[in-house]
Amino acid sequence: MAPSTLIILLAIFSIYATFQVSSANIMSFDCCLQTNNKVIPQQNVRSYRRQTTEEGCNIEAIVFITRKNKHLCAPPGSQWVKDLMEKVDKKRGHEKKRSH
Repeated sequence: MAPSTLIILLAIFSIYATFQVSSANIMSFDCCLQTNNKVIPQQNVRSYRRQTTEEGCNIEAIVFITRKNKHLCAPPGSQWVKDLMEKVDKKRGHEKKRSH
């Protein structure tokens, strides 16, 4: 193989590898792999978000974010999870009203 052909092949491979790494970083997203049914105390929860399979995650979950910035994965169908989400929503709504 001629040196110029080898250089061209290495350049193409480098561009391809760079593109793969870049697109992997753009698409990366932390997903819960499982949920825990252990009740989380309301005073520890700052907020929450919903995790869906439409985002590319394998399971549906509610991700509670604690005051210490820990992400705790809970089953969305559990009553305690629904109650905690409602309490967080009410608390956040109350804080928004006071800040206006």
